[in-house]
Amino acid sequence: MAVFLLFHFSIQIAIPVLPLFIEEVEILKQGLASTTGLMFAVSGATASISAVAIGYLSDRIGHKRVLIVNLLIAGLMWAAHALARSIPQLLVVRIVFGFAAGGNLPTMNALVGKLTTKETYGQAYGLMASMTSLGMTLGPLAGASWPPT
Repeated sequence: MAVFLLFHFSIQIAIPVLPLFIEEVEILKQGLASTTGLMFAVSGATASISAVAIGYLSDRIGHKRVLIVNLLIAGLMWAAHALARSIPQLLVVRIVFGFAAGGNLPTMNALVGKLTTKETYGQAYGLMASMTSLGMTLGPLAGASWPPT
């Protein structure tokens, strides 16, 4: 449950912060909204591609192992955001982040399926959906409230 919550929290926390970060990294006279949209789009596109590939890989070498590696790479990419000093650098970070993050959801869901009985699937997946929603709610709230004023 904590992984579902924290994973979605970490993705959503960037929503209110990323435009400000882009503006700080590179002063844009125009196109801030388009550049921000591009950053989210490349992450989403690469996540879509990697979800299939990493789902297949995790079936072969183990869900837990793949999840740990993906979470580690995604965490490193969050740190790499702070090191980006240009839009192209940030774009590369968002692409790699998207690949790592995209494989997490199918792998986490597969683990839930393996760790629960058929009689409790609905309850388990309902609880995971609640944790997902909570993370998607708290992430932007946390991102919008930092730094404290």
